Amino acid sequence: LDLLDENANSEENSYLIQVARNTLETVEDYVDKIGENITYSRPVRENEKILGEITSVSDLLYDVLQKFVAAETDLAHVQNARIKRSMDLMTLTQVLLFFAILLFLLRNYRQLNRSINEPIYRLKTMASRIAQGDLSTRVERPEISELDELTDSLNIMAEKLVELIEQN
Repeated sequence: LDLLDENANSEENSYLIQVARNTLETVEDYVDKIGENITYSRPVRENEKILGEITSVSDLLYDVLQKFVAAETDLAHVQNARIKRSMDLMTLTQVLLFFAILLFLLRNYRQLNRSINEPIYRLKTMASRIAQGDLSTRVERPEISELDELTDSLNIMAEKLVELIEQN
């Protein structure tokens, strides 16, 4: 009963344990009384009557403990439902977070892809125009520093070709 009382989840359940303790004390008193009757050789009818009382009190103790177990089970069920709701909410949050990150990555992938592909396409177009003889074409420096040198080189090459053609 001490262990049950320590683990009781409500005041009502602690009260039920206290009732069970009181009931056990009553049973102990009845058992002591039977021992006393045996010691003093009292009639068996008195012990039978006390034994009937012990049976009634034991039934009461059983009912009290059953109420305690039922109440604790109900509290455990409620706690389990809370935990399940929390788990469901956490799972939903994780799924939403996953999709938000996925959306963020896709958006940034497209932006990164566009910021790389467009400058390369402009450089390719410039090289094609130069190859076709349009030496007046120039390309602005892209936002990607890795392509700056290539852009500058193509622009300088077009300038030098113009100069060389003029010299010839």
